[in-house]
Amino acid sequence: MSREYWKIFILSLVVFLLAMHAGLRGDTNDLDAAAYFGWFKGMQQLDFSQFLERLRYGGLFYDDGLNKFEIGFAVVGFLFAVIGFSGGGFIFFCAVFSIFVKIFILFKYYKNPWVLFACLVWYICSSYLLMEMNAVRIGVALAVVLLGFDHLIRGRNRALVYVFFAAFFHVSAALLVILIWINKISFRRKNIYFYILLCAVFIGYLPVNYLINYFFGGFEKIATYYQGSVDGVLFSEINRFNVLTLGKIMFFLGILYVYQPAKENLVSRLGFHGLWISLCFYFAFASLPVLAGRISELFGFFSVFAIGGFLIRFRPIIIPYIIILCFSFAQFYAIVFYSRLLNFFYFIDIPFLSVDLVNLVQI
Repeated sequence: MSREYWKIFILSLVVFLLAMHAGLRGDTNDLDAAAYFGWFKGMQQLDFSQFLERLRYGGLFYDDGLNKFEIGFAVVGFLFAVIGFSGGGFIFFCAVFSIFVKIFILFKYYKNPWVLFACLVWYICSSYLLMEMNAVRIGVALAVVLLGFDHLIRGRNRALVYVFFAAFFHVSAALLVILIWINKISFRRKNIYFYILLCAVFIGYLPVNYLINYFFGGFEKIATYYQGSVDGVLFSEINRFNVLTLGKIMFFLGILYVYQPAKENLVSRLGFHGLWISLCFYFAFASLPVLAGRISELFGFFSVFAIGGFLIRFRPIIIPYIIILCFSFAQFYAIVFYSRLLNFFYFIDIPFLSVDLVNLVQI
């Protein structure tokens, strides 16, 4: 079997296994699952006129009084409901699409199998868990943007078209315009990146949450995040310098030391800028923890593209390789066992399988 056939086989296997895990989960396996399954169940009971009424009521969003989802995601969901799919079937489709696009990009741009393996581990231990297993709409929106990856890495205006359509699946995707712009200009002096990140750290100690609420409080999500942080319902504060964040800072500084962002290949440059912007937003919006986490998560996905250059430049390669794998597994542990965003061992409930894992696994 030729090398290309092996790549296709491995790509298909990885996508299949990850999609099965993310797509065929029940409504109690993560914080957002119940909302998605409940929303889809409501969609199955609507006719076309009722669906349009919900869209008119929510503006550019589908609003059923309990959930408010972007119009693109709602339209696709309604079509699946009309065809006869279950909620699990729709979530499985979202998982297959989102995972396939991201894994395909990694296979396309990384030919070295060891570098590719490190990138896959990094993705599975972070963005896969946060998006495909939790924030489904963000994962789908990001996949839409990645359909125009060639335009994205070159900073072409065509990339804006993909960002535009992605915003109909999750409005936060519109912020990726920043990444397109930054990747296009690239600061020639490396210390500028460090100084801007340092400014973001200090800004985070200012009452940024009040300013954001004052200027953007008209947006329901922003108002919810602000009120939740004030009331302590959605985290009143975050540990800015937790172990994982310190690890990302060290990773950023290591890349900054060996990289020349303006001279790097386009893929590595995109990864570096994604990691940098992710950290800047995380620190600057620390007073609004959920917003900081969501935006940081969105840009943080692109950090996977910085790994290739990081591994190639450090010698011997085994040292950075071990660092990447250890940090990846640390992210996995934090997300699964500490953040409580996911609950793998609670209950699986899909159309053809119902197993109470509490009786099988002692937590």
